Amino acid sequence: ISYRDAAKGYAAYAEAFGQVPPVSAATDLRRTTRRLGFYVEWEDAKQQWALSSGPELPAPGPGVITVFAETGIVGRKIDESISIPITARDHSRDVRVVSRRAVHRYHHPIHQGRVKYWLRMALPAWRSEPSRVYGVRLRSGGAVTEGWLVEDIDAIARRTLDEKMDGILARTAARVITKMLVTEAAEEESDILGFLVGLFGAGTEAADTRSWTSLPAAIWMARIQPPPGTGQVTLEFLDAGGRVIDVHSFTDVAVGAGPVFLNWRSFE
Repeated sequence: ISYRDAAKGYAAYAEAFGQVPPVSAATDLRRTTRRLGFYVEWEDAKQQWALSSGPELPAPGPGVITVFAETGIVGRKIDESISIPITARDHSRDVRVVSRRAVHRYHHPIHQGRVKYWLRMALPAWRSEPSRVYGVRLRSGGAVTEGWLVEDIDAIARRTLDEKMDGILARTAARVITKMLVTEAAEEESDILGFLVGLFGAGTEAADTRSWTSLPAAIWMARIQPPPGTGQVTLEFLDAGGRVIDVHSFTDVAVGAGPVFLNWRSFE
């Protein structure tokens, strides 16, 4: 069931982010279904989630080393100022109405017509920190194996912000419009009071840029089955041209009766 869920999840990743499902998603599910005699279930899963048969990988278990490699630094939210034109037709003293129209104007800008006022807002935007790593490779005891991408954290964070943007925009627009209406009411009482209220509103308007900035940009995984004994496992980080740009060696790794799991972080 867990392997089926993983394959289903990676199929969704492929559709949402263009991420190719890792080799292990297919080989682990294929090996397990065949062992249980579920041949029809494997064929159904392969067609439903576009799984590639691919090469047979060693099963996670005795004598097999699994390495998780974290790379890069996840992007971060930055403050971005935008101005949305509100026409006389768009304007209303109902904050919810104007905020919905502001979202519409954000996606469908107008190129003509009389603008009643400009709605100036601060919104979060995503800025990625490009990683130089395009692949990983393991070496141990004469054996060599390529790794695969299992989680593109930066792409997920960017997509998550994009999907939430309309809600963020509507709430921000409602807040800005409320401040504007309060300022107008204050100006009717006193020009100085209106100026002070408007100044306070402008000074407190900022986008919410909180995010978890210590995460890696991506997580890779690789498996290798070296000869039994104690030895060294070398993890190589590769650039787009296949050149090694970072290396880490795990020393005195004992391969024997149980599975071995290792982890390393590269900031490349």
